Amino acid sequence: MKRMKNVPILHDEVKQNYTVAACPSSMAKFDILADSLGLSRSECFEQICRNHINRLRSAFNIDAVDD
Repeated sequence: MKRMKNVPILHDEVKQNYTVAACPSSMAKFDILADSLGLSRSECFEQICRNHINRLRSAFNIDAVDD
């Protein structure tokens, strides 16, 4: 079944394109992580942000921002 454009599939929002700058070695490691999890770069980034941001906030004593 083909996915429909601009219709959320895994999350309650439609994804938008953004540009992120990173060193080639960091992006290579990120690609290895995404591949090992069976995820695209986009979905890997999404999962990290959705599932690990609160842990990072706590570890670095950063106040929560509105989600």
